[in-house]
Amino acid sequence: MGRKSRRGKGSFRHARAQQTPRALPRDVAAFFGAETVEGPSWDFGRPYILRRVGAAGAKKNYVCPGCNGTIFAGMAHIVAWPQEGGGRVEERRHWHTRCWERR
Repeated sequence: MGRKSRRGKGSFRHARAQQTPRALPRDVAAFFGAETVEGPSWDFGRPYILRRVGAAGAKKNYVCPGCNGTIFAGMAHIVAWPQEGGGRVEERRHWHTRCWERR
């Protein structure tokens, strides 16, 4: 007898084509692996969006607002910004991981 075709109603491709798309998160930062956390005490704990930057992704030097020290290129660190600000570039701050934890 001949081989049965794998295509048709029971095929994997057919099942995938009928799946409904998943709802996307409202917060764009979720696409970048960010999380919402309590902000610094001097900002009265407003919610902040936090994203961790690995050493391979750190391409420039920054000044940490926690200690005014330099975060050198190639050093893992944290980028945080107020949730209600929408993540505009001028609101983002690069922190040493340890300084963010002590905020």
